[in-house]
Amino acid sequence: MPTINRRDAKYAIWLMCISQLTLAFLLPAQKPLSDSSRAKQSQQTILAGATARADSIADAGDSLAAYAMLDSMVKHSKRDGPAWHAYGVLAWNMAHSSRVDLVNKSQQAIRWLIAADSALHLAAAYAPDSAIYWRDIARFKLDARSGWQQFAAGDFMAKAVDAAERAGNSELTAEMADEMGMIQFREYETQAAISDGNEMASRTLLGDPEFLGFAPYTFALDYFLRATKANAKYPLARRHLYMTYAERGNWKELLSASGVQLAHDSRDKDALLARGLAYERLDRSAEASVVFDSVLALMTPEARASFTRISRLLPTSVSQRSQYLPDSITFSRMIPAQQELVEKMVWALLDPLIETKENEYRTEFFARIVFADFRFTREAQGIYGPDSDRGSVFIRHGPPDFQSAFFALQMGTHTWRYRNGLTVTFKEPSRTKIAAGQNTNQLKNSSPVSWDNVPITRLTDQSQLRIAAFRKSADSVDVVVAADIPASKMVGKSDMAGPIPLNGSTRVIDGQVKEHQIFTWKESLDVTNVPDHLMKGWTHQVGAGLNIIRFDEFQPDTRRVARGIVAVDPARPTGFGLSDILFGSITSTADKSANRWRDVKIKPSVGLYKVGESIGMVWENYELARAGNEVRYNVSITIAPVPDAWDKAAGKTFDEPTPPKGIVARIRSAFGNTELGQSNGKGFTVTFSRTAEARSVIVESMTLDLPKGKPGVYDLKIEVTDSVSGLKSSRLTQFQVVK
Repeated sequence: MPTINRRDAKYAIWLMCISQLTLAFLLPAQKPLSDSSRAKQSQQTILAGATARADSIADAGDSLAAYAMLDSMVKHSKRDGPAWHAYGVLAWNMAHSSRVDLVNKSQQAIRWLIAADSALHLAAAYAPDSAIYWRDIARFKLDARSGWQQFAAGDFMAKAVDAAERAGNSELTAEMADEMGMIQFREYETQAAISDGNEMASRTLLGDPEFLGFAPYTFALDYFLRATKANAKYPLARRHLYMTYAERGNWKELLSASGVQLAHDSRDKDALLARGLAYERLDRSAEASVVFDSVLALMTPEARASFTRISRLLPTSVSQRSQYLPDSITFSRMIPAQQELVEKMVWALLDPLIETKENEYRTEFFARIVFADFRFTREAQGIYGPDSDRGSVFIRHGPPDFQSAFFALQMGTHTWRYRNGLTVTFKEPSRTKIAAGQNTNQLKNSSPVSWDNVPITRLTDQSQLRIAAFRKSADSVDVVVAADIPASKMVGKSDMAGPIPLNGSTRVIDGQVKEHQIFTWKESLDVTNVPDHLMKGWTHQVGAGLNIIRFDEFQPDTRRVARGIVAVDPARPTGFGLSDILFGSITSTADKSANRWRDVKIKPSVGLYKVGESIGMVWENYELARAGNEVRYNVSITIAPVPDAWDKAAGKTFDEPTPPKGIVARIRSAFGNTELGQSNGKGFTVTFSRTAEARSVIVESMTLDLPKGKPGVYDLKIEVTDSVSGLKSSRLTQFQVVK
């Protein structure tokens, strides 16, 4: 036979004693006792003695004996509310301890549940002014996991609220009203997300006054307001009030409610967090950023670390980590100082507009955490909202665009859909699955984070960046960066007249997340001749270790942003080798007097060329072996179309790759011109020999012409063989030809 542990039994008996004291406190002062009153008092004394003995039995671990004693007590005193209450709570706990999953299969446990149901009702019937008794009946009904039982819980909790108000106990009124509000809110949850199958027409969208679940939502809001009015110091009711406003997007009301609390306590953390959330959703990001920073300063180091934990945005798999950020598992094993650097690096890279004071994505991250805390935290179950399945998905991807649900007997599924195609299905009560058989961890790796709900995201374009590194010294390199700026997108359909301004910047962010070599510029475009693509190039000297180069271009009138990020690791082998290949438009090639790549006049490019445009290339050969006063080497250049990429670029789909044929190439350099014959569809290779004055660096530059080249992506491989030492070194890259 199942038994209840000693702690549960002691709790039930202790609760009975407290209930008696509560009743005594709530009842008005009595006249001098009559003989019958003295008899009742004597009976209560006897009951208290019996309770003490039952407590002693529970201490010994015999819960069944304690239960038998309480059974005897209620039979002896059939109209004693406290005794019935203690008896019912103990029977309920004993039955609960034998539950497997959500079902009680034990016949004895079922008998205990029946006994608990009857006893709790009798307790409230004999002591109708006890809010605690009515509350526990409601909790018992909610615990039943039966739809009709849970539906009935609201009536009993409403009586608990009324009883607390009649007693004039403001603290108890706030507690009971808050619990009643949560009953109504759960009913709203069940109704609100049930879709009619047509998501675009679903009445779950914000701003619809006739949304599903309107009635229980309104009741919940009324009870939370009732709770905060009864006891303004009751934090749980305030949190639930914030949750209710945030759930339906009532941001102005949330801002007002938080303001009321802050007028009484300017350091109230929940009110500050609610205020920051409201500001962010009202598109007042700068004000939200200030509020969040102020509340972070009020938090303990432990609370602040939990709130700002960047691993909530990192992938969970080592295989999915980026070249400059770790996965969440690796992050968790780092020492605090390393974690702090990673956090700073994440926000330095994610900041959508680095020239502004606030980081819009960081502010949105905090707003999502606040919402997840208010919305998905379940204090009774010990669930912290941001750590829940829903909270985790919400923090990474923001509010879902559509919600739908299916419930049967309080079980079912709850589905979130995003306009970017992401679909997440939550199995109630706490399990999560992802569409197409994914689980939560797979989602975190395949789609770690998105910011589609942030306004600036819709105004941001990615600029393609290409870098070419040239040896500078033993521990540094010159990095030539080219950026492709989508100028026509940034201008858009603007009706601006006159020059169109563009403000740009580039910077290096080193491994200590320190910014240096910050270059800024301002330029303007002719409104009558805005190019589709605008190329920009510059050079950074980068030291040892991992470095990030970031580029930003901003159009102040349209508020559009173009940005690009590339990682650079200057570690390069010493001795014989090649630099990267620098693409661009060459106006003068290197002659025999050229010492370094800088002696070549070239406008850097990302490797994007129009049909018929000359393709300029520059690279350096390092540490060729000397033969007297000269060096001798062979150059092999291979060009091959990339079939899949060519088909995609042409906007076509083929069963078999169909690269362009009949390409003719011509190489022009200071060493003479070489014309290559037609390709056979698989590309071609040309080799030629060079002889130059012996020096540690030999600059090579040439122009590649493809008179019959077609749009597509091409592989370019350059291999240099040192004729003296026999050593080889090569570089493989790509360029693209467009119409």
